Amino acid sequence: MIVQLDAPSRLLSAALLAVTMSLVPLTAASAQTAMPASGEVAEILRKGFADFQLKTVTADGVSIGYRVAGDGPVVVLIHGFPESGYEWRGIAGELVKTNRVVVPDYRGAYGSSKPETGYDKATMARDIHGVMVAEGVATAHVVGHDIGMPIAYAYARQYPGETTTLSLLDGIVPGTAAYQAVVASGNAWHFGFSTEVDFATKLLTGREDLYVDRIFDNFTVVKTAITSDQRAFYITALRVPGALAASLKTYAAFAQDAKQNQTWLGVEGMLRMPVLVAGGEASL
Repeated sequence: MIVQLDAPSRLLSAALLAVTMSLVPLTAASAQTAMPASGEVAEILRKGFADFQLKTVTADGVSIGYRVAGDGPVVVLIHGFPESGYEWRGIAGELVKTNRVVVPDYRGAYGSSKPETGYDKATMARDIHGVMVAEGVATAHVVGHDIGMPIAYAYARQYPGETTTLSLLDGIVPGTAAYQAVVASGNAWHFGFSTEVDFATKLLTGREDLYVDRIFDNFTVVKTAITSDQRAFYITALRVPGALAASLKTYAAFAQDAKQNQTWLGVEGMLRMPVLVAGGEASL
């Protein structure tokens, strides 16, 4: 896991490659209603996305905030942890020149609801699909980074006919041999730590800055890629009530995700859309 998409050029070429692999016109009837974001949510979503529309979609009591702009083939960018959709601001600014770009904050992240449950990646992917439905999107290039990677994978598994291409960047898919190797290596210390959600929440409450700094210092190669101001933004996000526990639950759900992913593979076989997997030399 290399969490330095705040240096936009690093993975821009990978994202652009995913977009150009297959370009499909988009038409769909909207079954859900997107509403303009307002108040604090709008302020959160606006940072780094001044020229984007700021919206929310609510289903089953869970509100997902997102940014959208541009015309052309749709690209949806799913962020990692401890970031939010804010991490994509540089790449989104380039992609929007030729594409319609959708940048959500996933369930539990800064601009979205933080419910008690639903952090398995199949559910989180359905949240993102709700955004696509509200936007009238029939097909999209789906890009996931870090935690966004298994969410993107779950999206492609559940909506293969709506996934034009799938790009998986600097992350891991639970239930695979690669995932088991990462767990066995001990490098992903936060995987096990996060399974004790209540205990970890008590330890980290009031110390969110230590946790965010540890993640970035541990997994970022270019230490200056994420500035102190950017770190402060992510720390503030993690201090929102419910956000810390939600972030831990995204990792605690890996065991459930692994079983689901193995079931999908056993029943459906390999994915059939074009898939790009990209990681750096220092990826987990």
